Amino acid sequence: MTKFYLLRKAASVPEAGLPEELWPLSLAGQEAARKLVSPLGSLGIRHIYASTERGAIETVQPFAQVYGLKILVLNELQEHKIEPNETRDLSPMRCKVWEDFDFAPDKFESSRVAQRRIVRTIQSLMLHHQDEVIVICLASDAIALFLNAIDPGFTLKTWQMAGIPEIVRLSREEYRLAWDRLENKASPLSLVGKNRS
Repeated sequence: MTKFYLLRKAASVPEAGLPEELWPLSLAGQEAARKLVSPLGSLGIRHIYASTERGAIETVQPFAQVYGLKILVLNELQEHKIEPNETRDLSPMRCKVWEDFDFAPDKFESSRVAQRRIVRTIQSLMLHHQDEVIVICLASDAIALFLNAIDPGFTLKTWQMAGIPEIVRLSREEYRLAWDRLENKASPLSLVGKNRS
């Protein structure tokens, strides 16, 4: 059975003069990344993928170093950008692109285009890594779009009420793809940043 884990990247800190994708992890984010080593190590992960955001790479770096694994970075996993240096979880623009999946802010992707890109990439990784266990670290909005694609019940309202899971387990058996949250507020996973990341 193929098992995939989607890991929400830890909280980044804005850095003057740098675009958001180059912001480093905050001190809390760095601590969260270090404390993820043991929980991730218990999952039997053998492959690590990350989006292009610096924070995503830094979130899985401690785990990769301890277990001697390479981090493979994929442009196709990058977050759904809708405005430059957006730092709030659900800005008015973020809500608008969820209400209308075909709306595309000037020079940015619509939710539908971003969702197809993210779903296509993750499905391709699932085919490539059959019967293996991998983790993919990416931004919360990318996770939300993927969950909405496989579970139409995951909507903007779900995001607003329950937030984005810190870590999502995807299980594929034949043609069925299921997901569930792996969260324990007493665990180090709860340290992963709550802001859009």
